[in-house]
Amino acid sequence: MWRMPIATRDPSPWAFAILVLAGALCTNAGANCILSAQDRPNAASGAQVQVTSISVEEFNNYNAAMNESDPQKRAAKLYAFVQKYPKSILVERISNEDYQNIKVIEDAYNAFYAAKREPDLEKRAAMLLDLRQKYPQSIITDYIHNEYIEFLEGIYGDKKYELLDSFGEKWLTVYPHDTETCALVAEAAIQLHKYQRCGECLETVYETKPSPSLAREIQVCYGKANNPVG
Repeated sequence: MWRMPIATRDPSPWAFAILVLAGALCTNAGANCILSAQDRPNAASGAQVQVTSISVEEFNNYNAAMNESDPQKRAAKLYAFVQKYPKSILVERISNEDYQNIKVIEDAYNAFYAAKREPDLEKRAAMLLDLRQKYPQSIITDYIHNEYIEFLEGIYGDKKYELLDSFGEKWLTVYPHDTETCALVAEAAIQLHKYQRCGECLETVYETKPSPSLAREIQVCYGKANNPVG
C-alpha cells in the first residue's frame, strides 16, 4: 500500500516556482532536472529548499491531474500519479480533500483485488456483486463487471452449468438487463433444459443485438417450452 504524506510545511511560492521552472527548461523529457547551486535561493533570505529532481514527465502528469475540474476524475488521475511517482515531492502538495478521494479509490482497488484472489467461488461471486453495488460509478466499476463475466465464462468453460445458472441469476437479480450475463445464463439454461428461461434471456440479448439467427433461437426455446411464439 502506498503511503500518502500530508504536508506540514508549505515551501515559499517562489522557491516552488524555481523547481517548476527548472523542470520546464529540460529539453530531454526523460531526463531528471536538478537545481544547480546558482539556482538555489540565497541563504540570507531564510528560505530553505531541499534540492530534488523533478522530470518534465512527472510535472506534466501532476499538472494534468490538478487541472481536472471533476473531483472524482482528478482523484483518479492523482491516484495514478502517486502510484507512478510515490516519492515525488509533488505528492506533498495534494490537498486533504483530494487525498480522501484518492483513499476511496485505493480502498476500492484493494477490495477488488481481494475478490479476484478469493478461491471460494461462492464467496468470490458475493464479493464482486457487493463491490459492484458499493461502487456503482467508480473507476473500478467496469473492472468489476468484466471480472464477473470472466468468472462466469470460466465456469461455463468447465461445463459447471448449475453453478453458471446460480451465479448468473444472482447478478441478473440486481442487473436484469446485463446482456453478457443473460447470454451466459441462456447457455446454462438450455443445458439444464430450462427452455422458458433460455428464451427470456435471449430476448433480453435480442433487444440490444437483434439478428435473424437469434430470433430463430428464441422461437426454438419457447417451442421446446411448449410456449410457441407467434
